[in-house]
Amino acid sequence: MKMVYRLFKISMLITCLMISSFILFGCEKDISNNSANPAQQNVATSKNTPKKTPPIEQQKVDLDELKKAIKTVINDDIWYKGKYSTFRGFENKKIKIEVYTEDVFPNVVSVFFDKKVKESAFVEGTESFFFISFGRDKKGHYYSEPTGYFSRPTAAEMRSEIKKFGYHFYAADEIEFGKVVQPDFGPMTEYKRDIIKTIRGLLTYELEFWKLKKGKYKAYIRNFRENADITYVLYEDEKGNMWIIDVPINEDGIIGPGKMRRLEPEHDSDKYFANQFKKVSFVVNVELK
Repeated sequence: MKMVYRLFKISMLITCLMISSFILFGCEKDISNNSANPAQQNVATSKNTPKKTPPIEQQKVDLDELKKAIKTVINDDIWYKGKYSTFRGFENKKIKIEVYTEDVFPNVVSVFFDKKVKESAFVEGTESFFFISFGRDKKGHYYSEPTGYFSRPTAAEMRSEIKKFGYHFYAADEIEFGKVVQPDFGPMTEYKRDIIKTIRGLLTYELEFWKLKKGKYKAYIRNFRENADITYVLYEDEKGNMWIIDVPINEDGIIGPGKMRRLEPEHDSDKYFANQFKKVSFVVNVELK
């Protein structure tokens, strides 16, 4: 929770520096980025940020579409991570929500969940109120993962943060989460098949790029939905060592460079995640000579 909040403070510093640059050079620059990888976006804003009028189509929020996207994102996170998911407390809960928008990032819709729920097993025994942001692409499709989030122990503290960051109230509603189920990725299409083919063609290159040792690997390409903005590849060597690489997908179906991190199978959280990941992946044998 603290790490995520630091991102908000860093974003505020960057925003202030950018505003100073605009004044110095006498020009205005649009700092919203509709096509960016959601993991690279930050949704925090400052009350001192100059106000802009976003396009009408970006101001509108279809609450039914938003709730559908929220359920999908939360369900998937819990399914992959189990009790180690930050959002595990949402399962089987009916929660009142408040929807917020902001000027600087009109493609982001943020939601305050007005009910205290338990957090991840990493902070066992902790219950909090959540404020989660969901990014949209230029077509209005919601990203596969949250753009950002933070939690607070009381509703009063949460409302204070919302006010401080200058969010605009949009609407109130209620959402009901069901039992967590395996993600439904829809049918295999030519569009998805082409992306998978491209990823397969880069598997050996990725091993070389990240300087992994020569040898045989199993590459697990995670399935994804038609409008997904990201998927992942998990590599496993013959000794059981594992690495995961994220694969950003832009709106034209073009994949970009991603980040890599090593999984630690001896940790229950990574072991659980890897086992779930493999259940919804296409397996490819790769050898680095």
